[in-house]
Amino acid sequence: MSPRHLLLLALLLMVLGITAYSQQLSALTAYQYIVELSKLGVNTTSLVNELNNVISLEVSGQVSNASIVLSSLITRAQSLMPNARLWYMVGIVVKAVVVAVVITLIAMLYIKRRELIGSIWLRVRGQ
Repeated sequence: MSPRHLLLLALLLMVLGITAYSQQLSALTAYQYIVELSKLGVNTTSLVNELNNVISLEVSGQVSNASIVLSSLITRAQSLMPNARLWYMVGIVVKAVVVAVVITLIAMLYIKRRELIGSIWLRVRGQ
Protein backbone atom coordinates (compact mmCIF):
# COMPACT_ATOMS: atom_id res chain seq x y z
CA MET A 1 0.00 0.00 0.00
CA SER A 2 1.19 3.42 -0.83
CA PRO A 3 1.37 6.19 1.75
CA ARG A 4 -1.49 7.92 -0.03
CA HIS A 5 -3.77 4.90 0.49
CA LEU A 6 -2.77 4.65 4.13
CA LEU A 7 -3.47 8.34 4.65
CA LEU A 8 -6.86 7.99 2.96
CA LEU A 9 -7.67 4.94 5.08
CA ALA A 10 -6.65 6.74 8.29
CA LEU A 11 -8.74 9.76 7.33
CA LEU A 12 -11.74 7.56 6.57
CA LEU A 13 -11.45 5.73 9.89
CA MET A 14 -11.17 9.03 11.73
CA VAL A 15 -14.29 10.44 10.04
CA LEU A 16 -16.24 7.26 10.82
CA GLY A 17 -15.07 7.40 14.42
CA ILE A 18 -16.16 11.03 14.78
CA THR A 19 -19.54 10.23 13.23
CA ALA A 20 -20.07 7.29 15.56
CA TYR A 21 -19.07 9.40 18.58
CA SER A 22 -21.44 12.17 17.51
CA GLN A 23 -24.20 9.61 17.06
CA GLN A 24 -23.59 8.27 20.57
CA LEU A 25 -23.81 11.77 22.02
CA SER A 26 -27.09 12.34 20.20
CA ALA A 27 -28.45 9.05 21.54
CA LEU A 28 -27.42 10.07 25.07
CA THR A 29 -29.11 13.43 24.60
CA ALA A 30 -32.30 11.69 23.50
CA TYR A 31 -32.06 9.38 26.50
CA GLN A 32 -31.67 12.36 28.85
CA TYR A 33 -34.78 13.98 27.38
CA ILE A 34 -36.71 10.72 27.81
CA VAL A 35 -35.62 10.43 31.44
CA GLU A 36 -36.58 14.05 32.14
CA LEU A 37 -39.99 13.59 30.52
CA SER A 38 -40.51 10.42 32.51
CA LYS A 39 -39.70 12.28 35.74
CA LEU A 40 -42.32 14.86 34.80
CA GLY A 41 -44.93 12.11 34.47
CA VAL A 42 -45.13 11.80 30.69
CA ASN A 43 -45.77 8.37 29.17
CA THR A 44 -42.49 7.81 27.34
CA THR A 45 -43.18 4.32 25.96
CA SER A 46 -43.24 5.42 22.32
CA LEU A 47 -40.08 7.49 22.76
CA VAL A 48 -38.25 4.56 24.36
CA ASN A 49 -39.38 2.25 21.55
CA GLU A 50 -38.13 4.77 19.00
CA LEU A 51 -34.77 5.03 20.78
CA ASN A 52 -34.51 1.24 20.80
CA ASN A 53 -35.22 1.32 17.07
CA VAL A 54 -32.40 3.84 16.60
CA ILE A 55 -29.99 1.62 18.52
CA SER A 56 -30.96 -1.43 16.47
CA LEU A 57 -30.48 0.57 13.25
CA GLU A 58 -27.02 1.62 14.40
CA VAL A 59 -26.09 -1.95 15.30
CA SER A 60 -27.22 -3.17 11.88
CA GLY A 61 -25.06 -0.53 10.19
CA GLN A 62 -27.79 1.82 8.98
CA VAL A 63 -26.25 4.89 10.58
CA SER A 64 -27.84 7.41 8.20
CA ASN A 65 -31.35 6.05 8.87
CA ALA A 66 -30.61 5.98 12.60
CA SER A 67 -29.46 9.59 12.45
CA ILE A 68 -32.70 10.70 10.79
CA VAL A 69 -34.87 8.84 13.30
CA LEU A 70 -32.74 10.11 16.18
CA SER A 71 -33.05 13.74 15.13
CA SER A 72 -36.84 13.42 14.85
CA LEU A 73 -36.89 11.74 18.28
CA ILE A 74 -34.92 14.58 19.86
CA THR A 75 -37.16 17.17 18.19
CA ARG A 76 -40.28 15.40 19.45
CA ALA A 77 -38.89 15.14 22.98
CA GLN A 78 -37.92 18.82 22.98
CA SER A 79 -41.40 19.80 21.84
CA LEU A 80 -42.99 17.79 24.67
CA MET A 81 -40.79 19.29 27.37
CA PRO A 82 -42.45 22.73 27.94
CA ASN A 83 -45.96 21.28 28.14
CA ALA A 84 -44.79 18.53 30.50
CA ARG A 85 -43.12 21.07 32.79
CA LEU A 86 -46.28 23.20 32.81
CA TRP A 87 -48.54 20.28 33.78
CA TYR A 88 -46.04 19.15 36.41
CA MET A 89 -46.19 22.59 38.02
CA VAL A 90 -50.00 22.67 37.74
CA GLY A 91 -50.09 19.32 39.54
CA ILE A 92 -47.91 20.68 42.34
CA VAL A 93 -50.12 23.76 42.72
CA VAL A 94 -53.30 21.65 42.79
CA LYS A 95 -51.82 19.38 45.46
CA ALA A 96 -50.80 22.41 47.54
CA VAL A 97 -54.30 23.89 47.27
CA VAL A 98 -55.89 20.58 48.30
CA VAL A 99 -53.60 20.35 51.34
CA ALA A 100 -54.43 23.96 52.30
CA VAL A 101 -58.18 23.30 51.98
CA VAL A 102 -57.94 20.13 54.11
CA ILE A 103 -55.93 21.93 56.80
CA THR A 104 -58.43 24.82 56.79
CA LEU A 105 -61.36 22.40 57.06
CA ILE A 106 -59.72 20.57 59.98
CA ALA A 107 -59.03 23.90 61.72
CA MET A 108 -62.62 25.05 61.21
CA LEU A 109 -63.97 21.78 62.58
CA TYR A 110 -61.68 22.11 65.61
CA ILE A 111 -62.73 25.69 66.26
CA LYS A 112 -66.45 24.94 65.87
CA ARG A 113 -66.35 21.57 67.63
CA ARG A 114 -68.40 22.69 70.65
CA GLU A 115 -71.16 24.16 68.50
CA LEU A 116 -71.21 21.08 66.25
CA ILE A 117 -71.28 18.63 69.15
CA GLY A 118 -73.92 20.73 70.89
CA SER A 119 -76.19 20.86 67.84
CA ILE A 120 -75.81 17.11 67.31
CA TRP A 121 -76.56 16.50 71.00
CA LEU A 122 -79.68 18.65 70.84
CA ARG A 123 -80.92 16.86 67.71
CA VAL A 124 -80.35 13.43 69.25
CA ARG A 125 -81.98 14.40 72.60
CA GLY A 126 -84.86 16.16 70.86
CA GLN A 127 -86.00 13.00 69.10
